[in-house]
Amino acid sequence: MGIFTAAGEENKSPELLERLRAAGAALTDPDDRNVARLVIRSGDVVVRAPLNQTQAARDLMNRLPLTVVGRDSGVDYCCELKEGSFDESEKQQGWTNGDVSVAGGWFAILHSGQEESDKYRVMPVAHLDEAENALIRTLPPEATFELSLEEPWK
Repeated sequence: MGIFTAAGEENKSPELLERLRAAGAALTDPDDRNVARLVIRSGDVVVRAPLNQTQAARDLMNRLPLTVVGRDSGVDYCCELKEGSFDESEKQQGWTNGDVSVAGGWFAILHSGQEESDKYRVMPVAHLDEAENALIRTLPPEATFELSLEEPWK
C-alpha cells in the first residue's frame, strides 16, 4: 500500500488518520462498500471513482489531496502531475471511456475516444461510471481539478 511516516504531533493529525483508513480500506475486496474512492471536483461538478489495486493507484492515494489543471483535448483532460510510482506491467493498451489514468508525468480523465485508443498505453487507476463521465464532458475547455480521497465509510 505504501509507506506512511509521521513524527511528533503529526502522528495525531486527522489528515494522517484519514490517509491510513483509506489505505486500509483499499486492502479490502474491490466490491466492498469500503473501497477507496477518488473524489474529483471541478467547480460545481463532483464525481467519485473507485480506485483499483494498481501500484499507481496506491501511489496516488499517498499523494492526495492534489490540485491539477488540464485542458480538454476532445478525448481527455490531460493535467501535468509529477511522476509517481507505477508498475510498467500494469499498463494496458487503450482505455474505456471514463478511465482515470496516472503515469508518465500526467493525470488524465479519459472521457471519450475509446474506439480509437488502442494505439496508446495507459495506466488506469480508477473508473468513472457513465453518468459521472458525462458530467466531466460538460466542463469548460480548461478546468482545475481538486483531487482527494473519499472517507471509506461513506
